[in-house]
Amino acid sequence: YNLQNEEIEGIHRFTDKGDFEDLAIVGDFVYILRSDGTLFYFNHKQYNGKVEQVMVPSNCMNIEGLFYDQQSKTILMACKDEPVNAKGNKRLIYNFSLGEKIKSEIAITINLNEINDFIEKKYVGLTRNKVFFNPSAIATHPITGEQYVLSADNRMLAIYHDSQLKDIYPLPSEIFYKPEGIDFTASGDLLISSEGIKKGELDGQILHFTNKSNR
Repeated sequence: YNLQNEEIEGIHRFTDKGDFEDLAIVGDFVYILRSDGTLFYFNHKQYNGKVEQVMVPSNCMNIEGLFYDQQSKTILMACKDEPVNAKGNKRLIYNFSLGEKIKSEIAITINLNEINDFIEKKYVGLTRNKVFFNPSAIATHPITGEQYVLSADNRMLAIYHDSQLKDIYPLPSEIFYKPEGIDFTASGDLLISSEGIKKGELDGQILHFTNKSNR
């Protein structure tokens, strides 16, 4: 999809069925995440119909976010739900390097109690109920190196620096129906995609926020 022309420039069919959540571009290859942690990948510039797949080890059953970090040369993977056989107040972000055998490590542990304490102190009276922060997408800021994590549930954007929570921003429901995707341009402009209503009352959108330092 060309953002400038607002037109689809190409389509690649890579498999038949699956709950696909996110993708990452690494060189000429596109990596597509299925919610069970399986990556499908192929050369999108010279696509010959051949698709490879690999399972990324994790302690999660529902994974939604994928992002290639240019600085660390690793891929980040965000789990939407709590870890298997663990308390429900944590969400995990993994990172891993591409290779013959993928070994993933926990990069960020999102603590829901910490999220709620932060919101209560910064936004007094914003909510009376517990906020559930379930990651739907993740991206690394190309200039600051901070990780930006989206949650479609309760419409939140959290910022982490060196694996520590730095800030949280509520996203207005009149603009973000269901924020599911996030990315940056090389200059630091922020892109957030919001899913539409499947019955057609609201189209999906990509919102572009200009980095103030570029003005």
